[in-house]
Amino acid sequence: MEIIYLKLGDIHPYEKNPRNNDQAVDAVAASIKEFGFKVPIIIDKDNVIVAGHTRYKAATKLGFDEVPCIKADDLSEEQIKAFRLADNKVAELAEWDFKLLGEELEGLTMDMEQFGFEMEEEVNPILKRIVGNKIELDLKVVEQDIHLAENQNKGKFRCGDNGIFKGVPLTTEQKYLSKIARTIYNKYKSDGKYIMNCDELIICQSNAEEDNLRKIYFNAKINPLGYWTGGTDVDTGATNRKLGSDMADSVTGGGLHGKDLSKADVSVNIYAFLKAQEEQRIIELCCAIGDETIDGKPYNEIVEIARKYIESVGGFEKFAEWGLF
Repeated sequence: MEIIYLKLGDIHPYEKNPRNNDQAVDAVAASIKEFGFKVPIIIDKDNVIVAGHTRYKAATKLGFDEVPCIKADDLSEEQIKAFRLADNKVAELAEWDFKLLGEELEGLTMDMEQFGFEMEEEVNPILKRIVGNKIELDLKVVEQDIHLAENQNKGKFRCGDNGIFKGVPLTTEQKYLSKIARTIYNKYKSDGKYIMNCDELIICQSNAEEDNLRKIYFNAKINPLGYWTGGTDVDTGATNRKLGSDMADSVTGGGLHGKDLSKADVSVNIYAFLKAQEEQRIIELCCAIGDETIDGKPYNEIVEIARKYIESVGGFEKFAEWGLF
């Protein structure tokens, strides 16, 4: 079997190739760029491609002048036609052993998605390990829209979210409840929930005896459902993780918990809240992906205001504990 090198201009794609391979070109090009052109293109006696149309397109994309080829001049016309179909079809019959695949992928520092591996190959072994075969994974990963991908690549810092936001001045009751929450949490370090019902204070505090709390809050209704246990990782709302507590009556397009200040869900929420406290009025804002300014301010200024606020409350971990206030 002789490998010959031919110029790309001397090789001809098969006009009736039934295989649509455009989606695979980038992955094959990445493979050739990384590992070299290790699999020759198979051609017939007239230099028409029998197998390797995707490699041909990838080589063209990479700007190759010539590529390795094998001339299948020992096959009849019927065999050429059958081989052209069979070469594509037989690959469809193989299946991945996702457990072994996961083991092979684990620890690789090379970006395997460039070769066509998607999240399914990584997620499926994890899913099977957790729930066995009870759930069938149906996952599709698509490339990010080019306009989104280039959102921050044009020399200016732009908003990366769509959102509607409303900052609301804190009420006396909210300030009072927050003070109670912090006082109790400093003592018990576990979850609780605190409610003002007109003039009635209701305290639901985990890991706390009623008599001990009664000494401080003697008019409050304490643990009306009885003694209970909890921790800071139990979402009962004790550390203001509930949306209403976090947002202090604000309206948001998303949650506040995250560590990416470029996201409007975090930065614009904080900005609207702070402005509402400063001006003692409701602040209503909206933004869209790609916006360079919000409320008349460059988006990078909004992010900087949010960053300073996060630092002032002790960092993201404390922010996640207590929310906006």
